[in-house]
Amino acid sequence: MAFYFRERTFINTDNFFSHFNSTLQKLNLDIFSTSTDNETVDFIDKLNPIAHKISSSSLTNIPLIENTAKKKKLVILSTGMANEKDINNAINAVKKNRNQKIILMHCVSIYPTKTNNTNLRTIKWLKKKYNFFSYGDAMMII
Repeated sequence: MAFYFRERTFINTDNFFSHFNSTLQKLNLDIFSTSTDNETVDFIDKLNPIAHKISSSSLTNIPLIENTAKKKKLVILSTGMANEKDINNAINAVKKNRNQKIILMHCVSIYPTKTNNTNLRTIKWLKKKYNFFSYGDAMMII
């Protein structure tokens, strides 16, 4: 089981995260995070996460992706708003840093996402083109 949190800006104390991480370890839970800057990637990596996630809005931030890839953890790349060139550049940035641990996450950057906007055919394309993918959503179910 993984526990996911976004950024550390909502609580800006290292002490909180040390306590938080030790609590997760006691509960046998793993951690991963979406970081949007190198300082946060470096900080989160000290907590020994199972993965680092790159948000759709950061997919073209190659320096961030390269720094993340250097941690040698699984890198989850969210593809909302991305075109094929953006995805290729992000994958190449990870591989350039000798990290082959990549998951592409199909997501739609509309929140909440209505079912008719999920564009699920993209998953078929991602699987055929890259052979590693996942799905993330913020679907509104009525």
